Amino acid sequence: MVSGGRGGVYRFTYEIVSRLSKKGYKFFVAFITGNKDSVYPSLKNVPFVFMNDPKQWRKIAKFSRIKKFDIIHSNFATPVPFFATTRKPIIFTCHGLPQPWLEIGLKEKCLFTIEKLAFPIGVKKATKVVFVSKFVQSQIASTYNICSQVIYHGIDLAIYQSIKADKAEYKKIFGINPKEKVVLYIGRLHSCKDPLTLVKSFGTVAKKHNKSRLVLVAKESYVHKYLSG
Repeated sequence: MVSGGRGGVYRFTYEIVSRLSKKGYKFFVAFITGNKDSVYPSLKNVPFVFMNDPKQWRKIAKFSRIKKFDIIHSNFATPVPFFATTRKPIIFTCHGLPQPWLEIGLKEKCLFTIEKLAFPIGVKKATKVVFVSKFVQSQIASTYNICSQVIYHGIDLAIYQSIKADKAEYKKIFGINPKEKVVLYIGRLHSCKDPLTLVKSFGTVAKKHNKSRLVLVAKESYVHKYLSG
């Protein structure tokens, strides 16, 4: 698998690998960004390689054994043409169109510029293209005339069965009036997520419902980057 080592794409990859490895499937995972400290909890017998770490470049030599793989999965279009030369089935999961102009850091702008240029080729070279929503599918599938399907992200409901859904009690814990209606945003405070539209539109909601509150949850580092950008 080839993926990004941050945010939702990282979590998507980690969940696939952690769950299927328990069923006996073997993986080799290469992250383009991130670092080994982000892999938590660690997974036994699952090699993770971070391409942006020179100390791990030796491990990347394992890609020379790529012909031994049964399936290749990528969350990016850029490596797909290279993988296509192996004549192995390639699954490309598309999380959205690359938009380099929305990235804050120079490195991210460069990486997503490359992804944008490679996207038209990669999306056609993949054996199967999967979109995470019908909205993303409608943006891309018709433009490139490709066969695709939608597989939504999901959660493991079994994890939350033991949690009692007493909203009033949870609101008290966080110092919120139990009578207030709460709109919760959890994710990156990043231009590509467009949280400002949510913030601006909440003003309309607050005028009609004075007992309402907007709660934004994000990593502190993203908050500083987004506000400064």
